[in-house]
Parts: sequence; structure tokens; C-alpha cells
Amino acid sequence: MTVSMEDGEVCTFDLETQFRIQKNLKKEERSLFPTGVPAENESGFITTVGALARSADFVAEVPIKAIRGFSNSYKSATGELPQGQGYYELHEGADKWGAELRIGFPSHMQLQPWFILPVGVQPAPKAQNGISRINNNSFWWHLVEYFGFQIGASQDLEIIRSRIHPNFIESLEQGIDWQA
Repeated sequence: MTVSMEDGEVCTFDLETQFRIQKNLKKEERSLFPTGVPAENESGFITTVGALARSADFVAEVPIKAIRGFSNSYKSATGELPQGQGYYELHEGADKWGAELRIGFPSHMQLQPWFILPVGVQPAPKAQNGISRINNNSFWWHLVEYFGFQIGASQDLEIIRSRIHPNFIESLEQGIDWQA
């Protein structure tokens, strides 16, 4: 394998180094996928990410005692403090120990053949007014940290596109183009 470096230098790598480079590239590509997304379902998962980018509402309900930690984590992931529609600081007497993070989306999205969530992540059993909800803090954080989702119903599609491996752009666009 011959590689042209950023400084113009041309390098040739032995088989062991080539294997390591390919392994690292595959590992980087896999980091997009949370645990529980089988390789054969990766395209469907990215299509689901695209549909969520277009039509989901990311909500954070945070009790007073958890605001500092949540805000620091959110700022670290997004570069911004949490604010706006979808961010709720709960009063002192709220019966919550930590942040409750939710993703609301059109219920009929689940009927699409490409709709894939990681094993162990599933919508709450009862939809309200045609909106289903995923109550899973780890999944919420994965979409924020790896894909660039933010609190609220409006996502920056360019940020999300920029974080998708080129092999999956078509799948993402299929989800973004899905009509809720």
C-alpha cells in the first residue's frame, strides 16, 4: 500500500501496517454504532438516525441537583450549554434523582422496514397523540455525542451529515428524506 501524506511525502507500508490501518478505519466506522446494532442492520440504523434528525424531539428533564453535571456533560458534547425548548430544569421537590432524557418521534416511523434501534432500546409501549418516546439516557447521549444531535425538535443536519462515514451517507439521506 502506498499512501500520500499531508506533507506530500509518499510512504509504502508493509502488510502488518496495512492490516492495522484497515482495522483502525473499520473500528472508527463502527464507533458510530451503539452496542446492540448488528453489522447487517447498520444501514437501517443510519436511516433511522436520519429520520430522527428530521422529525424527533430531544428532551431533557433535569432536577436541580443534577443541573451542574448534566450541563457540563452537554457542553462537552455540543460546545453549548443546554437551553431552549426541550430543556426543563425541575423544581426542588421534583421526584427525580437524575436527568431523564427522552426522544419523541412520529409513531408510524416504527412501521418502516428500515427502522432499527439497538438491542435493549425500544419505544415506550404507549404512544400519545401519534408520538412515540424512547426513554433511554445512554442512547440519547450516543446520538448527541457521536452524531451531533441537540436538545429540541430542530437538528443541524449539516453537523449530523459531517459525522457519517461516507459508506452510510445514502442511508442517512433516505431517513432525512422520509416524510413524517
